[in-house]
Amino acid sequence: MRKYISNVNYVYIVAIAGNLLALTGDITLTWSSPILPKLSSNDTSVNPLGEPITADQLSWIGSLLYIGAMCGILPFSFLADKLGRKPVLLALAIPHIFSFVAFAFAKNITWYYIGRFLGGVSLSSVYIVLPMYVAEISEDSYRGMLLVSYSTFASFGDLFPYLMGPYVSIMWFNLTLAIFPLLFFALFFVLAPESPYFYVNKDDYKAEECLNILRTGKTKIYNAREEIEEIKKRDQ
Repeated sequence: MRKYISNVNYVYIVAIAGNLLALTGDITLTWSSPILPKLSSNDTSVNPLGEPITADQLSWIGSLLYIGAMCGILPFSFLADKLGRKPVLLALAIPHIFSFVAFAFAKNITWYYIGRFLGGVSLSSVYIVLPMYVAEISEDSYRGMLLVSYSTFASFGDLFPYLMGPYVSIMWFNLTLAIFPLLFFALFFVLAPESPYFYVNKDDYKAEECLNILRTGKTKIYNAREEIEEIKKRDQ
């Protein structure tokens, strides 16, 4: 696939694919706005739980996202250094997929608790690992722009539940949301290399391989070794 986009800076393609996870994460922040009124409804055609949720249940659905966020930051930040940025980011899509599918078919409030907690774990970890990855694969000349693109995708994620949530059923709303992390997983798995920073001081050959992939489309002669040495100097 890479040879067909050789005239486009490959980093832009990878960053866009990665930012689908940023969009997914921020969807979880505003997900509750169209959902909680439906779960509070007496209408069984609207509320799949069959009865309105209590005030305590509503509070737990709201707060478990942030409890999960507190639990997720340190473990996944550690794993990003031990296992690599790419596998950790791919792993962070899985709780989102699970939670949206669980929300779509849940008939018991417990699934909402589990899904919200897992969504929070992914949300906080993506805030740390994804900007790190994008910064590490970028060149100085466009690193700032790509990091700003994270906020653009995240902001659309905040908006999306308001655009769709009030107008469709809970099932179809959540199945639609599951498309975003699924699409991220597929594209990122196929397109994204590991961060060259992860391999520097571990395996120069793999670092050089990553950089040659990321710098596809450069019109001038590119020397990956020079960039590897620059990265090593920054890490000193």
